[in-house]
Amino acid sequence: MEVTPRAEHVWVDVTGVWGELAMPGLLLGWRQHPRHGWQGYVIAVRPGHHQSGDGPYVNQMWIPASSIRPLGSAPPRAASTV
Repeated sequence: MEVTPRAEHVWVDVTGVWGELAMPGLLLGWRQHPRHGWQGYVIAVRPGHHQSGDGPYVNQMWIPASSIRPLGSAPPRAASTV
């Protein structure tokens, strides 16, 4: 019996630094990779270039669990340096 994926809204940031470059996405599943640990299969949207009028772009990829966060009321922001 196949299991239908349950899409969960998430923020995705593959830059390694959580901030304003986080993209909205859908988490479709998890896997445990033998060398890379837990990874999520996501579909994420990144904006195009406003000046040239292209995009948005849709990417689907396996990414580390550390690059995925649950959707909240606002996207993650870079830590302030107050």
